[in-house]
Amino acid sequence: MLGGYNPLDYAIPVGASNYLKEILISLMPIYSFYFFSKEKLIDENLVRFWIVIFFIFAISSYYQNERELLLKAMMLHSSQEEFTNNSGYLFVSLMVGCIYFSNRKIIQYILLAVCVLFTIMAMKRGAILVGCVCLLCFLWNSLKNSSFKEKITVLLLTMFLCFFAFHIIQDKINNSPYFQKRVEDTLDGESSGRDDLYGTFSNYFWNDVSPLQFVLGSGANATLKISKNYAHNDWLEIAVNQGLLGIMFYIFYWMSFVKTVCNRGFPEDSQICLKLLFINLFLQTLFSMSYGSMPVCGTFLLGYSLAQGGRNEQVAYSFQIVERK
Repeated sequence: MLGGYNPLDYAIPVGASNYLKEILISLMPIYSFYFFSKEKLIDENLVRFWIVIFFIFAISSYYQNERELLLKAMMLHSSQEEFTNNSGYLFVSLMVGCIYFSNRKIIQYILLAVCVLFTIMAMKRGAILVGCVCLLCFLWNSLKNSSFKEKITVLLLTMFLCFFAFHIIQDKINNSPYFQKRVEDTLDGESSGRDDLYGTFSNYFWNDVSPLQFVLGSGANATLKISKNYAHNDWLEIAVNQGLLGIMFYIFYWMSFVKTVCNRGFPEDSQICLKLLFINLFLQTLFSMSYGSMPVCGTFLLGYSLAQGGRNEQVAYSFQIVERK
């Protein structure tokens, strides 16, 4: 935010033709990465290599956003030097990707520390919330799936990571007026204008639509015709645009995701990765835009992890054949 500027107070000019384009750009890479993984063109070593590349990209993106926000502040003659940086969600996705460094614990926890650092520095409250939940699940699974000897190392690294996160937060609280304000706003229930948007769209969907619009929706980007911005909630966005039918399809999508996550046919790392991606993406549906804004690193991890399905069953079947022989 710059001064009193709230991004939810202004409409975003978006052409209707871009509606499907943006969703397809978000979702279609999942199939590409899935296909390449099934064809053995992507293996775990390559996954680790690209995660490092994604880290470089995410850090560059963070500082580029900072420069652009600072330039806008200067143009508006504002003295503000700290901002909410939207790149926070990139580091939450990369936090999930750290699971594929499970055989290199030191590197894994260094990368986790980088994710924690930049997620907090971005001061995006949604990203911090999602990151905290994913981090707790990550650490729990890491401790639970370690051998007795590994548990000691994991426990020490976990303590170091928690101390590091506490130190960063404490430093921000003590030295960053903007971070202090974000904390105070959160405690006071301030939602950056989301409450007004949620009320507007809920009232529209339940009271102002025709029976046909209630079932099929009011069309692509209808939220921008009703209010000043998107709903910043996938369920309300779909309810307004695609109606009850769209909500039913979205529920089916998440039910399929849950079924996949619960499938025991995945290798351990891939199953944990899918669980964390589910948590990450589902939580975003409640206060952000999930299905239409997946980062490439997230679709890369999702496509690769899905492609590992059935590997455990194939290995077990191979062992049975060997034993019979």
